[in-house]
Amino acid sequence: MRHYLLYSSIAIALLVTGCDKDEASLPQLKSTTYSAGTLTVNYCGDEMPSKQIVFTPSAVASDGEQTATLEMSGILDLSSLGIKDIPMLPAPGVLPGDKTTTLSIALVPDKKEGVYTFAGNDKTQYVTFSYTGELSDSHLTINIEDVKLLDSSLAGKVFNPVPVEASLEDLKKPENIKTPFYIRWEIGNLPGLELNPGIIINALTLAPIIPVYNNTAYSSPAQVFDQCVQTMALLPNGNIPVRYYSNHEGATQLLTTNPNMLQYVVTGQNTLQVYINPLSAVGLWLVAQSKPTWLPSFFDTAYAETIKQQIADSNPANTSEADEAIKNALIQSLLLAIKPAMSDGLPLEFTPTDDGINLYLTTETCTDFIGILLGEMVKQPAIAQRLAQYLTQAGLTQEDVAELIQNIPAILQATTKLNIGLSLQNYTLQQ
Repeated sequence: MRHYLLYSSIAIALLVTGCDKDEASLPQLKSTTYSAGTLTVNYCGDEMPSKQIVFTPSAVASDGEQTATLEMSGILDLSSLGIKDIPMLPAPGVLPGDKTTTLSIALVPDKKEGVYTFAGNDKTQYVTFSYTGELSDSHLTINIEDVKLLDSSLAGKVFNPVPVEASLEDLKKPENIKTPFYIRWEIGNLPGLELNPGIIINALTLAPIIPVYNNTAYSSPAQVFDQCVQTMALLPNGNIPVRYYSNHEGATQLLTTNPNMLQYVVTGQNTLQVYINPLSAVGLWLVAQSKPTWLPSFFDTAYAETIKQQIADSNPANTSEADEAIKNALIQSLLLAIKPAMSDGLPLEFTPTDDGINLYLTTETCTDFIGILLGEMVKQPAIAQRLAQYLTQAGLTQEDVAELIQNIPAILQATTKLNIGLSLQNYTLQQ
């Protein structure tokens, strides 16, 4: 009997001690900024990197309810990829269309697990959603679920690139050119100029400047895009998964872009914003590039100077080196167009076609980076000569080419519309 009482007393003491420990294990509520290793953001079931949440607790209400606010935004920290000496930069927010989203949450203590939990439903200007989350001593987790775009006019559509049915020889007949790239360049009155300057951009997309098959052959950007990109879907939750072929390290695989890498919202009758998660995009690019030596300088404050310096440093002595410089300039110019819109979204316009959609950058965005691209490229004699060769392959005379290149500054001044983007067609299973 004495043993029974002794054991009972010990058991009760342990139970009470355990309860006291549970009571004491709830995290201290204080204003904290969570990111990287202290934060997990899941969007529709998949983790979303490059985010930051500022947690601010409120005073306890008279009924004992504990509330707080979560200010959610995006931040690019490349140190996780081993890239140093680049400051943290703004990135897209958690919800498409929102640079910053603020949630007011009610915290529910879970004394058994030593955490606070929260849940709710909310909406922004562009989406409705639900959320659940958990706050521990050193970590914040939030799960964004049931996201639905308020404007679903493009939701559920699946496209694939318009196949290439053109070469450099077709440039003088632009109405016959069929490629995955949409190019429209309109200028006002410019005496003496008879050719449309869009022929220059078309030449760059159709020029064989990308090495393939272990550097035994060359393809054009249009051919590579057509062969690599299989489908692009606009989902009702705002995500844009892209299926593509990759032959990295010699093995061809059909892959899908990282979850939550690309997102969109429809902002008007023919406009939308596209958001690129920069950490996912840069990671994908690092896999494809063995020596991206230009990357650190690209993220400094002199974005335009990066392209200028890369072209100047190349100083190609032969045509293959000129092609490499042209290819790098194309890529970096596109990144330059995207960089200012990294956190606010990339403004795009779209036009439905009989069998798909044309999706393209706005005139303002295109004019900025085309001015840098062409303006700097033609200053390098070897690159200008190589570009001229592509244009003459299209049947232009040397006089035509010289006129176009010399008039680039005036052409940009007279530009009334300049759109560059993608020509997409509706995807069907038969394809």
